[in-house]
Amino acid sequence: MFKSLPFWLYEALPYFYVGVGSVVIYALDAFIGKLSGVLLISAGVVIGHVRFVYRRHRRRPVKRDLSWGAIQRENPPPKKQHFTVNSVRLGFIGLGAMGQPMALNLLRAGYALTVYNRTAERALPVQAAGADVARTPADVAAASQIVFINVADEIALSEVLFGAAGALEKLAPGSIVVDLGTTSPTTTRCFADRLASSHVDWMDAPVSGGEVGAKAATLSIMVGASVDTYTRVQPVLQCMGQNIVHIGEVGAGQVTKACNQIVVSATLLGVAEAIVFAQQQGVDASRVRTALLGGFAYSRILEVHGQRMLDEAFVPGFRSRLHLKDLNLVHGEATASGLDLPLTRQALQVLDALVASGSAELDSSALIRVVRAASQLPQNENQQANDPE
Repeated sequence: MFKSLPFWLYEALPYFYVGVGSVVIYALDAFIGKLSGVLLISAGVVIGHVRFVYRRHRRRPVKRDLSWGAIQRENPPPKKQHFTVNSVRLGFIGLGAMGQPMALNLLRAGYALTVYNRTAERALPVQAAGADVARTPADVAAASQIVFINVADEIALSEVLFGAAGALEKLAPGSIVVDLGTTSPTTTRCFADRLASSHVDWMDAPVSGGEVGAKAATLSIMVGASVDTYTRVQPVLQCMGQNIVHIGEVGAGQVTKACNQIVVSATLLGVAEAIVFAQQQGVDASRVRTALLGGFAYSRILEVHGQRMLDEAFVPGFRSRLHLKDLNLVHGEATASGLDLPLTRQALQVLDALVASGSAELDSSALIRVVRAASQLPQNENQQANDPE
């Protein structure tokens, strides 16, 4: 009878039965009393509702969706909140040459900050500036909504996240982890997936600009994250850098940092070769550099690191061992993709030789020494005097 009715009419059927039952009560009242009428209307409502439910489910059979997306909809993560200086709690893990000044800049901006460093002494200046010092990465996570991590390599990153008393133990759903170090894109995506299962968002935000940029809050920050995550963290990033670019989804920041290291390494090697060539030809390399700075050969590396090479002043801005680590990551990703990068391969060999010579803690611009040695040229007489102890 009702098979062709619109679905909204089925919603009204119970009320139809109630109305009919009410009329029946008045009709029967004079003959069999009100009690019988009440019983009749109750029976009518029950029968009508059973018919309604039966027909409704025949028309719209329910199928159980067991997909991961459906499970997430049934168990949604907590609503994400947008942070302000007064409301957000920040954490910072890794207070090395870059991490310490970055953490100090966050404190200067007025953020509440909890920090952890494997070597406790590195946390003292940050503690003196107002930060709370945690005993473990897990304690940092428990006190923070956004956790920044700046550690030396992927092994250290895995340890502070997933090791004993690692941050994952206490990361709350809806919180964000920001990796400021250089990590391979493949590892980045893997770690992001592990955190996503706990409803924790990931941002890869490697930086460029060295210790000088970290102290001056002028770093270039290359971001890989969802638009929502980037929007929530961007105001905090602005306290540490100036050139902040959202490249794309998770992993895109690390791909960009790899590109940065390819260009930096090749340019460093080119500047070193130009200076050695000028010197070997008996020309004032300092004047050569000045001339090149006014033409297409200009680069920040020629300006800053070219002067370091001339002065043999290799107090580290970016240590050779860390530069070597980064290039190994680039080379590994390229090899896994079947890609040959000849300039990167050559720069990797030169940096490897530099580190093997005992210069791992020198600035990577010290690779000019390897270029000189390859041609059996004498080293600069200022070499020993200018080496940092």
